[in-house]
Amino acid sequence: MKILNEDRISGVAASSTFSTFAAANVYTDRPRQPWIGTLTDSDLVETFTASVNGSATYPIQGFFIAGLVADSCTWVLKDSGASTINSGTLNTTIPKVSDLSGNASNGNQYFKNQTHLLRSEFVVFDTPMEDTGTLVLTLTTSVNRLDQFLIGNAVAAWEAVRAETTGRFIDSSGAPINVLNHGMIQLGGFFQGTEISSPVTVNTTISVHTLGKSVFTINDTVTLTIADGATFTVTEGASGAQVNSVTGDGTAVSGVTLGSNIGSVAATSLYFSVRIGVLRCGTLLDLPNPKASNLSSIDYSLKRPHLSGGYSHQQRGVADAVSLSVILTNAQQQSLSDTLRAFRAKPMPMEWGVSLPSGFNEGERASGLYYVADNHKYNFFGSQGNRSVFNLNLVEVI
Repeated sequence: MKILNEDRISGVAASSTFSTFAAANVYTDRPRQPWIGTLTDSDLVETFTASVNGSATYPIQGFFIAGLVADSCTWVLKDSGASTINSGTLNTTIPKVSDLSGNASNGNQYFKNQTHLLRSEFVVFDTPMEDTGTLVLTLTTSVNRLDQFLIGNAVAAWEAVRAETTGRFIDSSGAPINVLNHGMIQLGGFFQGTEISSPVTVNTTISVHTLGKSVFTINDTVTLTIADGATFTVTEGASGAQVNSVTGDGTAVSGVTLGSNIGSVAATSLYFSVRIGVLRCGTLLDLPNPKASNLSSIDYSLKRPHLSGGYSHQQRGVADAVSLSVILTNAQQQSLSDTLRAFRAKPMPMEWGVSLPSGFNEGERASGLYYVADNHKYNFFGSQGNRSVFNLNLVEVI
């Protein structure tokens, strides 16, 4: 069992920041108050750097991350001379998903009000670092979610209020998209409009709202035709923008605000945001694995049985609850007691099962950001009191 009880991060920096979702948000104990990166037409990759201060007394032995959103995420730990000490890749596979959209009773229900799409992860370095350095994470969003939705229809276009960044998403029939039911439109997510490349070298017909980048060139003897009901706008700005805010369910004429004015335009792609909720990196308290453990779930969803036998519900997040029983030496008991006295009500990153059989996936299934749910208890045994049984109840922070 390992507890990250000495965070050695001395500073954080991101390649960009979306709105008020600053890099420093990862210092908090609130995974739902994340750092979110800025995405653009030509850049769907973000880097996040944590400066770490290691030493012989406080070696850099591992890191913990929660509230991650990315389609891929690699990490590298470098020393003060920029030499790579450790590197790896985080698991960014969404646990449950279906390829059939528009059906609320399949795997896509996972996206409905899910607190975090990805599980938290606890990484123990193969080589501890007794030096200052950096932990650099590279996050990418790359999966086009345009045809993926929970309830309703796919996003076909952005319908803008004239000369404004506000508007709403619409389907192929022109009906507004209910963002709450749709399930794939995230705050900080990126919408890409349809763009035609310049120069135009063959006869072309534009049949949907389309953008072109200034300066836009049409070659001699080539005809560009704009069909009835379609528009073509030449702009010096971007052809895509991030989702800045959603008012209500987003169906009102100005229900959604984008980060820039791209005009009304047909949809080409829709991406998730890139974000990190909580990040810790530093020294680990190493303890024996529990002799007994119990893992359960706390479902915060609202469940309403009706007197008539009916039923209604509202989906909310799910947290893990863990009960542990650990046999400790006197020295181990004292180290753990000191840590719990220091942290008290403050949650700690913990991996409660280490070196478990392959396939258990302990870095995710046996880890989390936990707070102690009640008073911890030590039962000493032996004539010298040199062993104790430690019972601990933990609840995950989501």
